[in-house]
Amino acid sequence: MNLRRWLFVGLLLLVSSSCKNKEHLVAAPKFAKLEATPNPLVFGDVGAGLTRLMRVRISNTGDLAVDLKIPSIEASDPEIFWLPAQEYPSRLDLGEDAEITVAFSPKADGATSAALHLLDLEGAKLVTVRLEGNGGGPYLAFDPPSLDFGRQPARSETRRSVSLENVSNPTGIVLLDYEIDGENADAFSVTPVGLPSEIGLEDLQLEIVFHSIREGEMSANLVVHTSSPEQPVLRLPLHGEGMPPVNCQVTIDPAEVRFGIVDSEVLSQRDIRLVNKGASGCPLWGLQFQGPDKSLFSLADQPPDNFVIAPSESLVLTVGLKAPGRDGAVQAGLSFGLGNGDTPRREVLLYAQLVAGLDPYLDPITLEFEPTPIDRLTVGMAAVRLRRSGTVNMVGAGWGNPTSEAFDFGRSSNYDGVIRADRPYAIPVIFEPKTLGLHTGTVEFLIEGFAEPLRMTIVGHGIAPCGDGPCQWPKAECSPDGEVVAGRQTAVVSTNAGAETCQWSVAVGDRTSRMSDTDPSSCQASFVPWIVGDYLLDHMIVGESGRGHRCRIPVHADPPKGIWIEARDQAEWFTPLLTLLHSDGGDPDDRDSWINYSQTCSAQGMFLQDCSWDDTQGDPSGVFATNMYGVTLMGIRDPSVSHPYFVGMSGHGTPLEPRALRSRIYCAGRLVNDEDVNFKNGTEFQVIGKLEMTSATTCQFTRDDARWSLDF
Repeated sequence: MNLRRWLFVGLLLLVSSSCKNKEHLVAAPKFAKLEATPNPLVFGDVGAGLTRLMRVRISNTGDLAVDLKIPSIEASDPEIFWLPAQEYPSRLDLGEDAEITVAFSPKADGATSAALHLLDLEGAKLVTVRLEGNGGGPYLAFDPPSLDFGRQPARSETRRSVSLENVSNPTGIVLLDYEIDGENADAFSVTPVGLPSEIGLEDLQLEIVFHSIREGEMSANLVVHTSSPEQPVLRLPLHGEGMPPVNCQVTIDPAEVRFGIVDSEVLSQRDIRLVNKGASGCPLWGLQFQGPDKSLFSLADQPPDNFVIAPSESLVLTVGLKAPGRDGAVQAGLSFGLGNGDTPRREVLLYAQLVAGLDPYLDPITLEFEPTPIDRLTVGMAAVRLRRSGTVNMVGAGWGNPTSEAFDFGRSSNYDGVIRADRPYAIPVIFEPKTLGLHTGTVEFLIEGFAEPLRMTIVGHGIAPCGDGPCQWPKAECSPDGEVVAGRQTAVVSTNAGAETCQWSVAVGDRTSRMSDTDPSSCQASFVPWIVGDYLLDHMIVGESGRGHRCRIPVHADPPKGIWIEARDQAEWFTPLLTLLHSDGGDPDDRDSWINYSQTCSAQGMFLQDCSWDDTQGDPSGVFATNMYGVTLMGIRDPSVSHPYFVGMSGHGTPLEPRALRSRIYCAGRLVNDEDVNFKNGTEFQVIGKLEMTSATTCQFTRDDARWSLDF
């Protein structure tokens, strides 16, 4: 043992204990905080009588979500700075941001200013944005006012766009000519545009190319010539830096992509993973498809030019293929550069066999949900169908990676997985957003005989919650009807508003819970908690339009008032055998006197069928018992107060691999025994103890030590 290490740990524990005795830890207070970018919002020069629109981004950088009032502008003249019609943010969650558009309409020449305020619902000012503008001045301006290409690999090309804006929107101004001048003019060029080009209400877009022809910094200017008498020449500063050579150590997986046989009508996607194994960042540049069928392929999320893959990090490129009506083999390549321009370009070959109208097919190809409030849900159906006669076997359905946690599968019907032309495979998909904004994912259907799954894209948008105001989504409120007791069927009372039908519901909790199908006309349900403990009651109502709501409430199942015994095997593959002996029914020392009640009720799948504490299947002794998947239950509804009961259990184990079975005994509504019963001598029968009802409401449990080790 490392003595120094243990001494050091002991000192830390001593210091920690001392500090705890002297200090009280207080949680740091949480604050609401908004930040605006840019601030101030500078409109620049705008001609009198004209209008310029600009946007400011508001970000929640505090510790709390914020509910907002409609923004307001404080100005001497409300017609100079004003807010055009738009959808204002009513709430910003942590880390969320939104944009607000502000208009500047000067009436005369000269500088002016105002303030944009954002307040919470209590009227507290959270952020103020200063607004500045100048009446009069130039008509034309570059956006951005300069271009910095940053550090780029040597002998590579990088493209950026710039807008030539007609700020004040006078008519008749055109671009006559353009050129690059400066010491490093040979490092920049302009993608040709038609001349002359009007600079009107629509911005004129110009693409500038930086040619990293050497190492080091390079600067030049884009010079444009216009027909404006006030601004015949405008200059845009350009800058870039050529990087020294980079030796990239990047693995590409896979080296080639084979889509297999795919439906040309359906978007098929495959991933290519680039992993940087080197010690320095590696730039990725010049991504492009090439080859005879390059136009059929696309990238789902193309990284920016010269994206740097950090050491030990990876980049996933998702390649898509869709060619409606196309049949036959297709081939292309995804080409890109890594490191500097001296290294050869890499290429991943792409192959596929397209079949138009492939059977089976997806319905729909893309499942799009309507915008859904974050406190409600929407249900859609994802299906696989056949056009032709015959059958196809469905293996299963699952989620592609990545898929938002806002999506979940609903409960499908009891389906054997055989697809026919008149019988599709359909499964409900639930969209229940927890955050605002876009949510995406993929449902994958695995079909027998197909090497690749059929992939359905799913898309949904989370919008602001319903709140207390009007909402077209239903709302469910549910609660158990009366006391929840283990083994007793419990009704769920549900009140709802706006529900056209109540499609289905489910109980989530322990593995032995069960909830019945709901009655669509009443939207009621029932469930049976089979063991004592905590459950989460999950009740969902859905209208015919697919709009729905869940109510989730925790419930606790109490033990019955008589005798209730639970035995568990944690491995779940062995079901314990509980036995019971009434003292007037035989001798506890004689195993043949013990009575096994474990098959009073039957188990089907994971659910107990047709039995409950309130229905002992006509057993004259009033004993309820069943077993399933590692759990055995036994109950005596009306135990005798005149005779004791003995509880026994059978199990098996070895000295090297003993087996522990958990035993819980409840009597008169309270837990009287909770311990592991260990088996290690082959197949054993062990007496757990003796139960005596001294009255209808009192019970005594005695562990029978004399018989504890008896091996009958």
